Amino acid sequence: MKKKVIGTFLLAALLIGVRIYFQTSHPEAAVRGNHQIKSDIEKSEPTKTDSTVVSEKTIPAEDSLTSELAQAEKNLPTLEQAKTWSEEEIHGTPVAVMESGKEIGKLIDAAEKNPERREPTLKYFLKCAENKEVLPSVRAVCWKSLTQNIPGWKVFVPLAESEVPESVRILAGKL
Repeated sequence: MKKKVIGTFLLAALLIGVRIYFQTSHPEAAVRGNHQIKSDIEKSEPTKTDSTVVSEKTIPAEDSLTSELAQAEKNLPTLEQAKTWSEEEIHGTPVAVMESGKEIGKLIDAAEKNPERREPTLKYFLKCAENKEVLPSVRAVCWKSLTQNIPGWKVFVPLAESEVPESVRILAGKL
C-alpha cells in the first residue's frame, strides 16, 4: 500500500513538472487553459534546425537530436536512484522526477515545432516506457506521451510488439 501511495505521489509530481514546463514556456496558453496549449504550440513559428554549431564545427541536426535523446535517457530517474533518496525527497517532490517531467515537456514542444524530430521523439518515449530500470510513474508519462502524440503527429511506431507492462499502461490511462 505504501508503494502505491508513493508511486501515485511521484506520478503527480511528474505531471506537475510537465505542467510547469508548459506554463513557463507558453504562458499565454496557460492563462487560457490547458486545452489551448497544443493549438498554441502548433501556431508557433518553426525553429530552424538544419544544423547545430558546436565548437566552430557544424554537426547535422540529426546527430544533435540523437545525442540530445541519449542524454535525456541517461537523466531519467531510476529505481536504483529512488532507493538512495532521503525521506524528505520520497515524501516531497524529488528533483529528478520534476526534471524528467520538464525534459519530456521540452521534447514534446520541440517535436511539435519541428516535424523531423517527431519519429525519434516517439521512439524515445517507447524506449523510456519499456525501460524496466526507470521509475514506473515516469514510464507511464512516456507511454501517455507516446500514445497521445502518434495520431496527431502521424508517425508510425509499432506498439503491438512493445514490452510495456500492463501496470504501466494502466497507470498511464489514469493520467
